[in-house]
Amino acid sequence: MSKQIRVSDAHYKVLSEMSKELKITRVEILGNAIGLIKKLVDNNATSVKMVCGDQEKEILITLLMGFVDAS
Repeated sequence: MSKQIRVSDAHYKVLSEMSKELKITRVEILGNAIGLIKKLVDNNATSVKMVCGDQEKEILITLLMGFVDAS
């Protein structure tokens, strides 16, 4: 059974733009972001650099900043 994540229209637009740019689905983007956040929490990380590479870090930051701007 899969979980549903509801996002606003503005957030959906951010995800759609990132999806086109990264050539992965919106679901994959959200799943990857959630996975990275869980990894940060599980490892009690004080820095994103501790648990992911530069590309993953940039994707997460871009997604979160897009969500902040869209709110």
